[in-house]
Amino acid sequence: MYLFAAVWSYRSAPYIRADPFASGTLLWMAILGIGSTLFHGTMRYSLELLDEGPMLGLMACTLLAKTMSVGYLPILNSDAKRAVASLAVLGMCGGSFFAYIVNEDYQFFCNGFTAIVLIDTVAALCTPYESWAQRWCLLVSIATILV
Repeated sequence: MYLFAAVWSYRSAPYIRADPFASGTLLWMAILGIGSTLFHGTMRYSLELLDEGPMLGLMACTLLAKTMSVGYLPILNSDAKRAVASLAVLGMCGGSFFAYIVNEDYQFFCNGFTAIVLIDTVAALCTPYESWAQRWCLLVSIATILV
């Protein structure tokens, strides 16, 4: 389903292709669709990483769209603050995935993903929409939770 949604969105909306964060969400959605199909078809741990990793990548991309956009989050009113917030996003996503791989414990993924989704949701609901790309990333975040 994710793969078809990514391909359809890419083909039908040229303005999505122009934005790096929106394009990134499509790329992560496509990888998630392929990885999820492979994992659920085989139930192998190595393919589970292709299912869980893209989920974190997708959420990282939607959060980065929020943290790096000037004016989107009023608290991030300087380049330095946006850079620190972006590094924190990458650290949370990468750290939880790394801990998941090293310990082979699904709970690391669950806790990390839940925290990222909560942060993303709060950031999306507490700030106004400035552009279509930010609305797109909010819809992708909500769709990831629902599906």
